[in-house]
Amino acid sequence: TIKKTSSSARITNVYKVLDTFGKQNTATVEYVFDLDKPVVTITAPALVNGFFDASKSFTVEGTAKEPTAETLKNYQSGLSKVEYSLCKGNLGATAYPVVAGNIVNAWTEADGSAANWKVKFDSETITEGEYTLFVRATDKAGNISDIKVVSFKADRKNPEVSVTKINDAEGSDFASYYNDTFSMEGTISETYLDAANTTVKVYKGTEDVSAKTDVCTITNPTAENHTWKVEIKKAANGANDGDYRVEVLAKDLFGKPNSGTKESPVAWVSKTIELDTVAPVLIKDSSNENAFTFESKTFSEIADTWFKSNSLSVKGGYSEAGSGIKEIKYEITKPDGNTLTGAINCEDKGSYEIFNATVSGFVKSEKNAEGSFKHSSIKLTATDNAGNDSSPAEFIVRIDQQGPTVGDANKIAVVSYTKDDDTISENLSQGATKLVNGSFDVTVAIPVSDDFSEVESVVLKIGDENFTTGTISTVYDAENEIASVTIEKTKLSSNPIYIRATDKAGNETTQLIFRFNVDRSAPNVGFSSHTTESVVNKTITLRGTVEDDQKLSYAYIEYKKSGETDWTKA
Repeated sequence: TIKKTSSSARITNVYKVLDTFGKQNTATVEYVFDLDKPVVTITAPALVNGFFDASKSFTVEGTAKEPTAETLKNYQSGLSKVEYSLCKGNLGATAYPVVAGNIVNAWTEADGSAANWKVKFDSETITEGEYTLFVRATDKAGNISDIKVVSFKADRKNPEVSVTKINDAEGSDFASYYNDTFSMEGTISETYLDAANTTVKVYKGTEDVSAKTDVCTITNPTAENHTWKVEIKKAANGANDGDYRVEVLAKDLFGKPNSGTKESPVAWVSKTIELDTVAPVLIKDSSNENAFTFESKTFSEIADTWFKSNSLSVKGGYSEAGSGIKEIKYEITKPDGNTLTGAINCEDKGSYEIFNATVSGFVKSEKNAEGSFKHSSIKLTATDNAGNDSSPAEFIVRIDQQGPTVGDANKIAVVSYTKDDDTISENLSQGATKLVNGSFDVTVAIPVSDDFSEVESVVLKIGDENFTTGTISTVYDAENEIASVTIEKTKLSSNPIYIRATDKAGNETTQLIFRFNVDRSAPNVGFSSHTTESVVNKTITLRGTVEDDQKLSYAYIEYKKSGETDWTKA
């Protein structure tokens, strides 16, 4: 029995053997007592912020050796193997054994030589999380090295940025435009987020407005809370309106990028929206070429205008420098209260949009026994793509589809003239014939009224209904509803007289009112009982004839003696 030495040593024993004849032989045997533990080290890979990249296979490498002191070289037994054990959790220098449930790999011999060992891990073995790797070396004498311990975090996933809420509502569906304060909230899925190097940025156009608190507020993620939030603020008069881009740039502690990243090593999400808080405005300024018109009437003229059609034209534009007009709607309310709705197309012209359409569905105005009117009305509203509604443009539409009334219950016209300082007037019925001798100017007064839009003009035409030429304008007394004109005696002729009365809606009434029969020739008188130069000496009886193309009004005989100037009625 050779006793163990207190330290590593090499012992040589010489054995002598004698036989009965005195012969001897010797044998030398060396014993090495190797009591020194080998040394194991881990050389690769280097950790990045305490991380291994476990998204792909990786290899842990190291060395093992016997003690190198010169005095021990003669007592080293040599390396036998290097073993490793992988356990879950950050166990630090916790002595082996560990809780069995945490062991991923029990002691397993490493690949390579004992002096230069290596262990390859694949992505199926290493899931994301914290681990502790134990490594030990054993020499041929059975000495086990001190266990080398390295704790690390395995990072398999790329950071993933997602949007979870829009305007505090669950979901990630974006509209192109918003008309009020807009908020976007999301989260970053990453076990080991590098919050210090993760940024949330807001750009208005190309300008970084992230630091402008009057424009936006930003809640950045932290290492403990990976939620982020952006709020873009509505401002008075649309001061903050415009195109915005929100960029969330996420990075993990390993520096791993997401696939399809904007720039390595960053995971990112970029979303673009337009804030438009200003509603379209109808252009009413008549000096603007795109000002609103209704049947060519400006907005300020509509209140005093009557129309006659059920289909009327609307034309003009809306100021809209933001998201653009989505639709222009109209609503017609009829005199009976029923409504009709429709839409008008428009054309984008940049900072404004124009429209030109015909709107149908108007009905004529109504008038009750008390003289009160009920009219149609129309309301126009433009909505932009962000949902802003313009102030409704609403106005009354007066529809008159009935021409003026000519004449009254008693007459179609009054014809009058002055003779010997006496005014002679006569009421005429429609189509009557008025005989005049053409010696006096004749005044014609015609009752003309309109129950709706009122009379605009009255003209007369002698001879025919062609009102394109030769018309005679009248003077219209709106208070008494009388159109009058004096026709000079030289212009009197035996012809029909036509009238054309037009109301303010454009309705016309054209009709025959009466006829003139002008007789400028005196009756023909002839004597049958006596001839010129006849001599009588007593009372005589004269006989003769009176002829005229027109019906005689009356006939009588006047005479005077020679030398007298006055005539005496017989």
